[in-house]
Amino acid sequence: MPGTCLACNLRESLGSVKDSFKQALHASAVEEYSDQILLESDQYILGQAAYAGYPVHSVNLGSYQLVLEGRIYNKTETVLHEELIGLADDLFGDGHHAEQKLADWLLTADGEFVVYLIHKPTRQMILFNDIFSRLPWYYSRQGDLILVGRNLEYMTAMLGEFHFDRMAIAQYLLCLCGLGPRTLIEGVDRLGPASLLRIDLSEGTISSKTIYEWNFEEKEHKDKSLEENAAQTARLFSKGCRNRVEQEKSLVLSLSGGLDSRLIAAALSHEKIPFQTVTWQDHRGKTSLDMEVAEQVAKTLGIPWNPYRLKPTIGKYVLSLLHRKPGQVPLITARSLQHYENIQQIVGSDFLLFTGLAGDRITCDLRPGWSVTTLDEAIDYILQKERGQLGRGDFDIETIASITGLSVDAIRGELKARLESYPEKDPAQKVVHYVIYEQTFKRYFEADDRPRSQFWAMSPFWSTAFFHYIYNCPDEQKAGWKLYHAVLGQLAPALCDIPRVMNWRKKGIPILTEPSLSIRIGQAAWNTIRTALRPAKIVYKSIKRTLVPPPIPVTPPAFEHPAELLQCMTEQITSCKRIGQIMSTETIRKILTDPGKHNLGAMGLLFTVISGIEYLSEHHSTIEKYQDANLDTYG
Repeated sequence: MPGTCLACNLRESLGSVKDSFKQALHASAVEEYSDQILLESDQYILGQAAYAGYPVHSVNLGSYQLVLEGRIYNKTETVLHEELIGLADDLFGDGHHAEQKLADWLLTADGEFVVYLIHKPTRQMILFNDIFSRLPWYYSRQGDLILVGRNLEYMTAMLGEFHFDRMAIAQYLLCLCGLGPRTLIEGVDRLGPASLLRIDLSEGTISSKTIYEWNFEEKEHKDKSLEENAAQTARLFSKGCRNRVEQEKSLVLSLSGGLDSRLIAAALSHEKIPFQTVTWQDHRGKTSLDMEVAEQVAKTLGIPWNPYRLKPTIGKYVLSLLHRKPGQVPLITARSLQHYENIQQIVGSDFLLFTGLAGDRITCDLRPGWSVTTLDEAIDYILQKERGQLGRGDFDIETIASITGLSVDAIRGELKARLESYPEKDPAQKVVHYVIYEQTFKRYFEADDRPRSQFWAMSPFWSTAFFHYIYNCPDEQKAGWKLYHAVLGQLAPALCDIPRVMNWRKKGIPILTEPSLSIRIGQAAWNTIRTALRPAKIVYKSIKRTLVPPPIPVTPPAFEHPAELLQCMTEQITSCKRIGQIMSTETIRKILTDPGKHNLGAMGLLFTVISGIEYLSEHHSTIEKYQDANLDTYG
């Protein structure tokens, strides 16, 4: 993965660690990257590994040295430098409310970035990222050695000896991400949104804190009408699209049959910004309806549309994704690398990609679909309903406990502790916070790094002004896609009548999905009954587990997995000792012996974890022997 990496020693010279840094930086770069040292002193070294054109800028600002990775779309270079100097003066000095000023500034900075500011006279360093942590960023402290970087492989190379995090593995299989700061590596944290690191090499100190956290319970625009909120939301979304345009680069939108990319297409067309679209179809033809709806959207707007069909995902794509994002992105998504190859063949190399990934996390009502009044009910909802969404694995929590050697209570307990840490008081709004902060900020933002490993990709859904406004709109307006429909009507009314594609259904469904009055009354009654009976249900289940033998299981519909994939996974758990040290190979063998019981998402997640452990431990992968084999786990 391209990006910046830092190593520093709080109390003494780095010495030979500099050589290790250069080796780790070089080793973490894939073939098309070059690595270079940006800044260096006796106690710190900052470098980058990246392809030509990847945005990293090192600038001398008087007594400060600035290194900025990423892009800030709504500020000119001159304004940005002036504002950063002002922030640095406060942060390095005794400025009143300096951290609050930085938090306020982050809310105005529309972009995805990490910032390194070094005060040369005092040898102090300030590091911070954007308000969403759009660029995954990792941190580790080993005694006086501080490591920060965008590349997990760099982190493990610098650590030398390291251990895998059993709880993070369980959470990845359960939630598709480690919760909070957890990564697959013990002692390596993923820095969250609005993280601030202060390093003082003169005093030998470091501090870390979060200077802003969203609270989704607060709704500033709850008293405004749907029409008023839609008009303002449409304006801010269009501005977010416009801010991301660079005159010298062509724009490409990855257009599907869903709603996220459709809204981007509507806004770009409304702003009269030239762009073209690309749409892929899977080799099995399951996304045929996606193609049909995407074509209808493109024709309605009169924009260029480039469709193509992907081939089965062979091992070379899986291996390439593993090298770029080891254990961080499900390998079942390796088909995306084919998608990126096709885009480059169509438009060349000098372009920017718009995606709508995770836009539905913003524009729809994320509150639970049934009554959630306690943290235990919130956990039940997450484990039952939220995990049932497309792409989630179907390993139950007991199977995950068996794989990792952890207890069910320990896994649930950490999820509960994480929910308790959120600022919201309403358990239903804590579920919303979970979906945004855990699944979206971690799972989807790691996935957004896939295209960035080759070219820059972005999404206007993460424009700070747009996000801040729409999340202050009442949930009731988002329910049934009412607010989305009204926003789309502001930008491109003709697109409102085109059905949307959802989870590979054979027929499209209307955008507005508001249930009838009778259904709403029935749902409310069922929620009341469900809540009232929950204590009795818990007691009943406890007695049943104790007194009643388990029923003979009914054979579920069998899922099909490529034989080469199962063979590769079997070889991995046989040859890599580290897998057996952190996971139960006995449980995994049982899964591989009868793989039809588990869906493609579950098998893909398990494949991702054991492949990540093998690759990070041994610096090679069994997948190398399967580069021409069909490893397509995408259903």
